[in-house]
Amino acid sequence: MILESTHIQMRSIDFEIFKVKGHSGEDKVIMDEFIETNEREFEKIFERNNTKFKSNFYRIFDDTKNLIGYDIIIQHLEKNGKNYKNIFFDISSFPRSVFFPLIKYLYKEELAENLYIIWTEKKGLRNEINVVNYTQINKIPLFPRPPDFKDLPFFYLPVLGYDERPILKIFEDNIFDIYEYKQYYPIITFPSEWPEEPDQIILKHINFFTESITDHLKDIFDISNIIYVPSNNPFELFLKIKNFKDNKNKIYEDFTITLSPFGTKAQSLGVCLSSILLNDLPIVYFNPEFYKLSEKEKDKNSDYSDVVGKTFIALIKGDIYL
Repeated sequence: MILESTHIQMRSIDFEIFKVKGHSGEDKVIMDEFIETNEREFEKIFERNNTKFKSNFYRIFDDTKNLIGYDIIIQHLEKNGKNYKNIFFDISSFPRSVFFPLIKYLYKEELAENLYIIWTEKKGLRNEINVVNYTQINKIPLFPRPPDFKDLPFFYLPVLGYDERPILKIFEDNIFDIYEYKQYYPIITFPSEWPEEPDQIILKHINFFTESITDHLKDIFDISNIIYVPSNNPFELFLKIKNFKDNKNKIYEDFTITLSPFGTKAQSLGVCLSSILLNDLPIVYFNPEFYKLSEKEKDKNSDYSDVVGKTFIALIKGDIYL
């Protein structure tokens, strides 16, 4: 996180590095080593440029598996008590359960005139980190869950990502059974920088499109319901969801739209902004609990460019000309 303060005759830039205090899972030792290596590289850059920086530990969960990572960082920012010209928030290595509530906090609070989000995507499906286990449904702090208004029309817009398991778990848990009238509108990556990616995502979710995950899925899903969005444009995804909501407003007096951010970081940012800006749209999500590294990530001879893709930056609040 880059915090830029403006004074009368000088501008200072502070770097705040937040690193998770110990990973979990089979590759936790390697992942912790990667963090230390990356931090040393950051230190070299900062020292060469005589830039101020501070490194901070945070934990994602407490001992009883409650999500606390976002709150630790928010408390740190509040303790600083500064008004910044610009905040640049890099979400590349943060889980959604941390960067979603942080973005909502930074967006709602008057900490900075301009708020930028930075992210670097992995290079397609082959290099995606594999989740070993999903846990804690609906656990994205500060974001609402679907309401229990079972008589209202219900529309579910999940971003389908690289892993079919979270969607399957959602349907296996019969989360939407209480709603009498419901329709599903899956969001698929198209176009993508990797031409094969949309087809691979559809194939990974083939049960969603062709078979009855629940007893009634075929009756409420139509192939024409698919919503296509680019892999790295959060604003286009937001506009698609906004237009969807506006169109439903013309038909229904009241209804429920629920989202799931299982796609790229950019698409997840689009979901986050949609919930914030469209009157707190509910979110259904399964938190990843453990990760394992891909073979390329563990290969010491693998080049950085083999794994990491392009970096993007988006202004989500403020005025670029200020």
